[in-house]
Amino acid sequence: MARARFLLITYALEQALMKLDLCDSEVIDHHYRWNGFVKPLKEVLQSVQDLLQDTEEREAVSLLSGGFSYLQDRVDRIEYSLDELAIPGKLSYFDLEMTFELLNAISLSLKRIRSNEKQVELSGLGVISDDVKIVGRGDDVFKIVEFLKGSTNHQLHVFPIVGMAGLGKTALARSVCKEVSEGKLFDKTVWISASDNFEELTVLREMLKALGEHLAGGADSKQETLEHLSKEVQGKRYLLVLDDVWHEDVDKWDGLKDCLLKLGGSNGSAVLVTTRSGQAASIMETFPGCRHDLKRLSDGECWSIIREKVSGNEGEPLPPDLEVIGKEIAGKCGGVPLIALFLGETMCSSRERGQWLSVKNSCLRDIPGYEDIIIPILLKSFYHLPSPALKLCFAYCSIFSQDFTVEKEQLIQLWMAEGFLVQSNDQRMEDTGEVFFNKFVDSSFVEVVEWDGRGNIRSCKMNRLMHGLALHVSKFRTLNLETCSDIDGEYSIHQANLICDVELARVMPIIEGSSLVSLFTHAADVLHWSLNFIHMRTLNLDGADIKELNDSIGTLKCLKFLDLSRTCIKALPESITDLHNMQTLRLIECASLQSLPRNMRGLLSLRHIYFTYHHQMPVKVGCLTSLQTLPIFVVGKDSASTIEELESLNGLRGQLSIYNLQEVKNKTEAEKANLRGKTKIYKLEFVWRSGRKCFKNDEEVLEALQPHSNLETLKIEHYGAEKLPSWLLMEIPTHGDSLLVNSLVNLKLIDCKRCELPMLGHLPRLESLEIDGLDKVRTGFSETMTVFPALKKLSLRRMVNLVEWMVPAVREGHSAVLPFLEELSIMSCPLLASISLNAPSLARLEICFCEELKSLSMDSSASTALEDLTIKCCPNLESIPSAECLRSLKRLHNEGCQKSISPPIPSVQIFNSLEYLRLEGFPDLISIPDLQNLSLKGLAIKLCPDLECIGSLQNLTSLEDLRIEVCPNLESIPSVGDLSSLKTLSIQRCQKLTTLPTGLQCCLSLENLSIQWCIELTSIPDELKELHSLVQLEITKCPSLTYFPEDSLFSLTQLKQLTIGPFSEKLEVFPGLNSIQPFHAPLEELQIHGWNRLKSLPDQLKQLTVLKSLDIGRFNKVEELPEWLGDLISLQHLRIWRCKNLRSLPTSMQDLFMLKRLEIIDCHILKKTCAEGSGPEWFKISHIPKIRLLGSLLPGC
Repeated sequence: MARARFLLITYALEQALMKLDLCDSEVIDHHYRWNGFVKPLKEVLQSVQDLLQDTEEREAVSLLSGGFSYLQDRVDRIEYSLDELAIPGKLSYFDLEMTFELLNAISLSLKRIRSNEKQVELSGLGVISDDVKIVGRGDDVFKIVEFLKGSTNHQLHVFPIVGMAGLGKTALARSVCKEVSEGKLFDKTVWISASDNFEELTVLREMLKALGEHLAGGADSKQETLEHLSKEVQGKRYLLVLDDVWHEDVDKWDGLKDCLLKLGGSNGSAVLVTTRSGQAASIMETFPGCRHDLKRLSDGECWSIIREKVSGNEGEPLPPDLEVIGKEIAGKCGGVPLIALFLGETMCSSRERGQWLSVKNSCLRDIPGYEDIIIPILLKSFYHLPSPALKLCFAYCSIFSQDFTVEKEQLIQLWMAEGFLVQSNDQRMEDTGEVFFNKFVDSSFVEVVEWDGRGNIRSCKMNRLMHGLALHVSKFRTLNLETCSDIDGEYSIHQANLICDVELARVMPIIEGSSLVSLFTHAADVLHWSLNFIHMRTLNLDGADIKELNDSIGTLKCLKFLDLSRTCIKALPESITDLHNMQTLRLIECASLQSLPRNMRGLLSLRHIYFTYHHQMPVKVGCLTSLQTLPIFVVGKDSASTIEELESLNGLRGQLSIYNLQEVKNKTEAEKANLRGKTKIYKLEFVWRSGRKCFKNDEEVLEALQPHSNLETLKIEHYGAEKLPSWLLMEIPTHGDSLLVNSLVNLKLIDCKRCELPMLGHLPRLESLEIDGLDKVRTGFSETMTVFPALKKLSLRRMVNLVEWMVPAVREGHSAVLPFLEELSIMSCPLLASISLNAPSLARLEICFCEELKSLSMDSSASTALEDLTIKCCPNLESIPSAECLRSLKRLHNEGCQKSISPPIPSVQIFNSLEYLRLEGFPDLISIPDLQNLSLKGLAIKLCPDLECIGSLQNLTSLEDLRIEVCPNLESIPSVGDLSSLKTLSIQRCQKLTTLPTGLQCCLSLENLSIQWCIELTSIPDELKELHSLVQLEITKCPSLTYFPEDSLFSLTQLKQLTIGPFSEKLEVFPGLNSIQPFHAPLEELQIHGWNRLKSLPDQLKQLTVLKSLDIGRFNKVEELPEWLGDLISLQHLRIWRCKNLRSLPTSMQDLFMLKRLEIIDCHILKKTCAEGSGPEWFKISHIPKIRLLGSLLPGC
C-alpha cells in the first residue's frame, strides 16, 4: 500500500527535523533560514500525514506515484547530512547550505501534495460480519459474564478486554452482550464504537442515540444531554460497551467516568471495553489487573473456523488429503481468528489440492486479498503509535527473519544506532528505547519470549501478523530475503538482511544503487563488495564465516553498531579505533579472538561492549568514559588494568564481574574503583584466583569494594579470608536509613573455604542463597540463628566437612528460621550423616551424592507443602519421611537409594497425591506389583537389571508419560489398554522383550512412541494404525524385527517425525512403507537406517514431497542414490552417514533449491567424490550453502 510506505518516509523526515532541532545553536546559526524552511515544513508534514491516513488507497497511489522516489531521495540526503554533523571535522558551510536547500525542495513538494487535498475522499473498510460464529471462546465468555454478575457492590465497574488486532475482541463482547441479555442481567445495554472519537459529549450523545432518544444539541448541550441520559438510566442497571478504544488520555477518561457516575444508574452498572492498548486498559480498569487478556486460539480451533468456511453450512466432509493440508494451513494463523476467517474464505473457492498446497507454501502476505482485507485492520495499530520515532522503530523490525528471537537490549541498541532514539538532558537514549519497547509489548506488537530473574523482559519476537505489517510498511526501505520479501530495484534500500545464503549475484543489482544504512549478513567478504557503505550505521556479522576483518572497516565513519559475535575472527584491525561514533561492539563467543587493539580510547562514543573471554577486555578501559555495559573486568599486574580503571566508569550498569582480585595491592587501591558510586549496577561478581596459599589482603580488599545499596545479586568466589565484609554482615544504616545491601536478593558464596557459615538473616529481601565449598562448616543453622524473612531457595554443595544439617524446630513464641523456604538442594556432602528440617513452605527437596547420609527427618506439622522429592545416590539412607509428612507429594525420584524405599512400590503407594514417580537404579528389584491408589501422570522405571515382571497398570487412568528403560531381564509389559490419557510411551533396552504391550489401539491420545534397542522384539502389532494422534514414531535398532504392518503409516495422519530401522538382516526390503501416500501425513522429518542386505533406498520415499529433513544411514550396499531424490522439493536438511560403498549422488540434487545443509559423515568414498572443487560430484552440491564432510561419527552412533 503506497500511503503507508509514503507515510513512513514522512516519519523519517519528521524524526530528522527533530534531531536538527537539537543541534547546537553554534552549528545552526542561520535562524532566518531555519524559520523560513523548517518551521513551515513541520506544519505541512503533520497535515499531509493526517490526510494520507484517511485517503483511499486507490487515490493515494495515483497521488503519490510521482513523488515517492523523489521524496525518499531527499529524506535520505537529509539523514546523511545529519550523519555528517556527527563526524568531527566533517561539518562545513556547504553541508548546512545543502541541507537547507533540500528542506526547501521537500517543502515545495509537500505543498503540491497538500493542494490536492480536495480531491481526496475519506473511506473506511470493514471485513468481518456481525453474525460470525466465534470458536474457542466459551471460557472467555463465562469468565467475563461471571465477573459482571459479581460487580453489584460497585456503582460503576469497568472491565477491559485487551488483545492484539484480529483476536476477536469485538465478537467476544457481542457474545457477552447476548449472554447477559438472555440472562436479563442488565436493564439497558448500550453499544458504542469509540475508535474515532472519545470526547465526553460525543460518547454521551451516542449513548442517548443508542437508547432511542434524539437530542438536537448545540455547543453547550452537555448538561442537557446528561439530564436526558439520567432519565433513561436512573435507578437502572446498565451495561455500556465501548468498542475499539484507542485513547490513552487519563483526563479524558476521568471526565467521561465522572459523567457516567452522575447518571444515577444502580449499583452493578458496568462498562465493557475492547482495546488493543494495554495502556488504555490500565487507565480505565477499576483496579489493577481487573481486565481480560484475550489469548490466541489453538491450531485446532483455527482449523475449526477454516473447516466451517470450506465445508459450508451442511458440514460436508473433506477428503483426507485436504484435511491434512488444511490442518497445516491452520498453523499459519498464529492463533488469530481473523486470519483463520480470511484463509477459510480463500480456500472455500476451490477444493483442488494444488491450490491448497499453494496456500500452505505461501507467505500470508502473498495470498491474494491479504493486503486489501487484513493489512488495513493492522495499519490502525501502526497509525496510532504516538510518535514518528515509534513508527520507525516498528518498521525497522522488518529486518529480522520471521519468528526470530532478539534480546531486548540488542534491539534497543539497533534503534539507537539508526538514530531513532534521541538523547535528552534527563533521559538516556536507552531509557527512551525501554519506553518504546514497553509500548510495543503493551500493544501486542511484540511478544515476550524470556524473562530474567528480576522480572524484566530479556528477549522477544514479533508475531507473524505484525512482522508481516512491518514488512509491508517498510517494503521500499528494507530487503529481507529470509521472509520472501520482494522489492522493486528502483527504490533505495536502507536496511538489508542477506543471511539466508542466497547467491549474492541475485540481489546485488537491487542494492548496488542504494546507500545501505543497516546490513545483516554472513558473507565473509562483505567489505569487498562494490557497495556504498559510507553511511553504514549498523553491521551485523553474527555467525558469519569470517576469520579476519578488513582494515577498511575504519572508513565507516558513521558506524554505530558492530556485531562480530560467534565468528572465527582472530584480531580486530587497528583502524577500528577510528570509529568515533561507535556505540555498541558485540564480540560474544569469539573463541579465536586473541585480543583487542591497544589503543581503544579512540572509541569515544562506545556505550556497550560485550565479550566472553577475559583476555578480550580492552586495555585502558577507563578511558572509555561513556561505557555503560562492561561484562568483565580483569585486574592485571601492570598499570594498564589496575582496578583504579573503574573509577571513571560511573555510568556502568547491569552486571559486572571482577576477576583476579588477588592482584589488588591494598584497600586504598580497591576504594578507587568507587563501586559504591555505581548506582545502576545490580549484579556483581568478585572472583579471586583459585588454588592460592596467600590470602594476606583479601579481607581489606573486599571490605573496600563496598557496592551501592541498590545491589541485587552478589557472588563471592575463591575468597580466602575468614570473615566476610562488614557491609554484608552488619545492620549499619547509611544515608537514607537503608542497610548497606538492603536490596540484595541473590547471594552466592563459592569456594570461600576459610569462612564460617555467615549470619545473614538480617537481609530483608534475600530470596536465594547458594553456599558451595565452605570447608569450615560442620553443622547447619543453630537455634539462635536469625529468621530469614524472605529466603525461598537454599543450595548447599561440596561441603566436605558438613556432618549435620539442622533447621531448628519452632520454639514457643518464635518464628521458623526459614518460614518461606520453597526449594532446598543438598549435593556432594560426603560426610553428611543426618538432615533435620523444619520448613513449613518447603515444596521441593533435592538430596544427591551424600554417601554417608543415614537419616532424613522432617517435622510433620511443617512439611505438608512438599511436592517434589529427589533422592539420588545416597546408598546408606535408610528411610524417607512418613506419608503423614509427605501427604502433598506429587513427584518422587529415587535413584540408587535401595535402603530408603525397600521394597519400593508398597512404600510409594501410600502417597495419595503422587503424580510423578521415577524409580532408577534398583539392582535387586525383581517385580513390581499392581500400582493402586495412585493418580500418576508420569511413571519412569530405569536401570533395574533384575526386573522381570511389572504388575497391572489398569488403575493408572491419568497416566500421560510411561518410560521403561534399561531393564534387560524384563520379558513382558502389562496391557496399556486402560491408559486413555497416555501421550508418551518409551521402551528402550529391554533386551528380553519379544512383544509390545497389548491395548495400544486404546491409547487414542498417544503422541510419542519410542521403541529402541529391544533386540528380541520380532513384530510391531497391527494396532499401530489406530494411533491417529501419533506425532513422533521411533522404532529403531531392533535386529530381530521382521514384521511391520504395511497399512499402518497411511493412517497416521498427524505424524511429523519418523525414525525407523535397522531391522532383521533376513529382510531384503524395508517393511511398512507401502502405505505411504503423498500428503497423507505432514511428515517433516525422516530418519531411515538400513542394514547390509538392502541394495537401494525404498522407492516409497519419493512420495514424501513435503519432507524437510532426511537422515540416511547404514545402507552399505547402496552405491548411488536414486534420481527421485530431486522430487523431495521441500527438503532443507540432508544427512548421509555410514554408507561405506556410496560413491555418487543424483544429478537431480541440483533441483533441491530449498536444501540449506548437507552432511556426509563416515562415507569415505563419497567424501572424496564430493571434495570441493576437485571431486566429480561437487557440481551437484555446490549450490548448497552449508556442507559438512566428516570422516567418522562418535562410537556408538
